[in-house]
Amino acid sequence: DDEQYDWAAVETDADSDLAAGYGYDNNNKDDDWYYDYYDDFDYVYYDYLDDGLYDYVYDYYDYDDDGYYDAFASFQDTDGDGLFDDYDYYAFNVSTSADDSQDSSSQTAANNQGQKQEPKARGSSKQFQASGKVEQAKRVQVRHGGQRLIVQLKSDQGKMFLVDLGRPQELSGQQQQQGQAAQQGAAQQGQQNLPVKPGDQLTAKGPVIKVGDKQVVLAQTVTINNQQRQINRAGRTINGQIATLKTVKVRGQEHQMAILNLQSGKQALVDMGPADKLQTGLKEGDQVQVSGVPVKVQDRMVILANAVTTNGEKTKIDRVAAKPAGQSS
Repeated sequence: DDEQYDWAAVETDADSDLAAGYGYDNNNKDDDWYYDYYDDFDYVYYDYLDDGLYDYVYDYYDYDDDGYYDAFASFQDTDGDGLFDDYDYYAFNVSTSADDSQDSSSQTAANNQGQKQEPKARGSSKQFQASGKVEQAKRVQVRHGGQRLIVQLKSDQGKMFLVDLGRPQELSGQQQQQGQAAQQGAAQQGQQNLPVKPGDQLTAKGPVIKVGDKQVVLAQTVTINNQQRQINRAGRTINGQIATLKTVKVRGQEHQMAILNLQSGKQALVDMGPADKLQTGLKEGDQVQVSGVPVKVQDRMVILANAVTTNGEKTKIDRVAAKPAGQSS
């Protein structure tokens, strides 16, 4: 109500090459088999029946490049035929006053984009598998999340695949580097100390996305030299203590909201999703870890959670309004 909430925005530079979406830098002309930077995507895929078909996927859009997402889109495969056939779109930052034009550009872009999206924009809902030997590997800078590790695979049949393996420091088990200077230093070092190397046998499973003119497997699980690992794509993570819990109505549905006290002394407002689907028994005073994405709703910065961990128990946040028959979360 009368509290103030603060969330550190991603540093962006409207004049930098990163604002272009994707492209190459001038550091190494021999690694132009994939982009040196691109705008990251906060895709979340659900396979409720674990049958290799993604029943539900959602992603977010940041139209004014301020580090906060302006709109949300979701796609469902309601009949399990391998194609997405249902679609929902919602722009967060909808002005309630004709005089409030502060975010008119991003709001207009969000609304226009909502008119153009269709279920076929996500294409196939089938999980893809790519297997082969690593030909090349590189770190790639992404605006909404540090770095990603991209590899080029060559199958036994000679077919080439591009695979996004997520954050390189998580795959290697190293601690995440802090600060922009550390990230730039890693990029300038070239591709040293990567957790995968040419000649490694690798199998990746996940959806296929498009970055520029390239098709990329967004790995959710990866097997490297017979060792399987899960790729963490839960978004940004914050830790804090629940100061306040409150139920509010969002688009006609009751949502559980929480204000977290962070170790930095600041607070974060978190949307935990539909209250009737959140079965974590959360209460004020609990220490929690929240993974999610930052969105802007009017003048509020809100973390839209996709997972919450308390007492070592991790719960995925289910934001699906209705699932196809026979499926459960």
